[in-house]
Amino acid sequence: MDRIERAETNPTIENIVKLCNFLEIDMLLLWTKLSDIELKNIESEIDALQKEFKNQNKRKS
Repeated sequence: MDRIERAETNPTIENIVKLCNFLEIDMLLLWTKLSDIELKNIESEIDALQKEFKNQNKRKS
């Protein structure tokens, strides 16, 4: 993976399929451009999940 992150090589289709299966997403999502509204919705969802995760960690302490 490090070589892919450093752009020294490209992932194989097999690895892309494995990644998509692991993430349970359709491969087409990797090549679909999201609208600004969709990006904002995703950012909001990530923010909410981060806050929830922090609150769960505080309760465990």
